[in-house]
Amino acid sequence: MFTLFAEPGKYAYHSCPQIADHIKTWTQRQQELKSLMERADQAAAGPAVSLLAYRADYVAAGEELEQLRATAREKKCDQDAAWASSTAIK
Repeated sequence: MFTLFAEPGKYAYHSCPQIADHIKTWTQRQQELKSLMERADQAAAGPAVSLLAYRADYVAAGEELEQLRATAREKKCDQDAAWASSTAIK
């Protein structure tokens, strides 16, 4: 998986509870950044501020979450219902 900000293999030696804690933290951070970007977009120069101030951090948070979820799948960690796909393979 190609990432700009997240380091591949960063969570390889973390336990499942540690991965779950990191997922919770990064999910909260991503939601916070999304909220800040939405508020910034309402101002006149908001889109530029949003892009410069928050977009890179938002992308980094998303990449960290992808790394964490991939590691959780590889380690076969118990996953929240929110992580699971709603589609079944037939």
